[in-house]
Amino acid sequence: MGTFQLERVFYHELGHNVAHRLNELYFGYVGVKGLYLYPEGKDGKHGEIELNKPQGYDQAEAQNIPIPADRMPNYLASLCYGCFFQSYYVMKFAGGVSDYEVMEDFHYFFSHKGEGSKDANDRISQIEKSSFASDYCQLSSIEDDYFEGIIESNALDDFMDLSPLDNLEMDRHGHYIADLNKLNTALRRAIERHSADYMQLIKEYKSVFELP
Repeated sequence: MGTFQLERVFYHELGHNVAHRLNELYFGYVGVKGLYLYPEGKDGKHGEIELNKPQGYDQAEAQNIPIPADRMPNYLASLCYGCFFQSYYVMKFAGGVSDYEVMEDFHYFFSHKGEGSKDANDRISQIEKSSFASDYCQLSSIEDDYFEGIIESNALDDFMDLSPLDNLEMDRHGHYIADLNKLNTALRRAIERHSADYMQLIKEYKSVFELP
């Protein structure tokens, strides 16, 4: 895995981590237990986030239970934030990429063909399990508008200054593991500044689910 690919995967997982960190700090959700990158791939993945598990958590049982409506906004945000960060990083890395091309990157990454295919498939699965399947296009429109606003305001620039290799350690299997204490300390101010944007996305999602 070359430097560009490593950083692209890192920023994808960083996006998930940021969303989960915001969910933890402002909504009391479980936090992230681990952030991993797999240069050679593992189970078809090049990176993943592991969440802390509540006491008594049963993964097999949880997979068959729809996400409650009041938790869907935060769940959906945590899924798309990986592709938000990855697309934004590609824009900054490539330089001179138009806003249209960045949106096209996001649509590709956050699809069954792109690096965010698992996120996209999980999103579809949960929406289909809920009573909000008819609002799928509305959700996509909210995400597009939100991401366009992020691009126009350079809202993720603070996160792009982070050096992946300064926050990763390699284990004996050749996998990278993030030092989460160091990473979250480095991200603290950026997350605080970004919280208002994130709250706006949650608010937009809530409007679809008719939540207060």
